[in-house]
Amino acid sequence: MQVADALHFLIEDLIEDARLRHLRKPDQLALEAATDAAQALRHALRSPQGTLPRAALEELLNDTRAQTRKALESGDVSGWYWLSREAHTAWIIEVVSVILIKAGEAPILEPRRCAGEALLALFD
Repeated sequence: MQVADALHFLIEDLIEDARLRHLRKPDQLALEAATDAAQALRHALRSPQGTLPRAALEELLNDTRAQTRKALESGDVSGWYWLSREAHTAWIIEVVSVILIKAGEAPILEPRRCAGEALLALFD
């Protein structure tokens, strides 16, 4: 299995997990955020050279964090959406960071142990 295929499986798992956890009406915003994060991550992962598009992922994370700060500072009702979207985006980028570390490169985010375990589970 190629790394890109594994990451796409992980993104599908992210969506399914969000769908199952956010069945209640108030949680629909979080589900929408997870789905939108997955779509943005898929777009950022497209690379014609077949390499990990580090710059696109860093830009996506920075933009998402900026939108989160903006929504929270303004008291906008979309704050929950952006918090959830940032968490889902960061999770996938942590997994990508594990791959980068294994390749001898600097991570985009310092990954938590569970990110490495999630990646290993894909290859079992």
